[in-house]
Amino acid sequence: MGEYYSKQAFTAVVALYNDAGVTESTDSQTIVRVANSLQRTGESQKAISLLQSALDTRAQDGSLYLGLSDIYKQQGNASKAAELERQGLSFISGKSN
Repeated sequence: MGEYYSKQAFTAVVALYNDAGVTESTDSQTIVRVANSLQRTGESQKAISLLQSALDTRAQDGSLYLGLSDIYKQQGNASKAAELERQGLSFISGKSN
């Protein structure tokens, strides 16, 4: 999947995701890449759902919050994006509340 993502073959990434899905053992970087690919292929709501589902089991993973923040930024929801970015950065810096 990483090779397709680096080549910006987002449709191929989405196809792999549709075939294989995401499990608890899927690393966060892959989840963010799949969500980014979904968003770039016009499936923003699926991207949001994917990241929110991942956050259900990985509530302190800052990279997932930042990925979700990026999608909301691209949708024009600056306030939601800023809130998620703050949360993500707080986990990454180790200063979570």
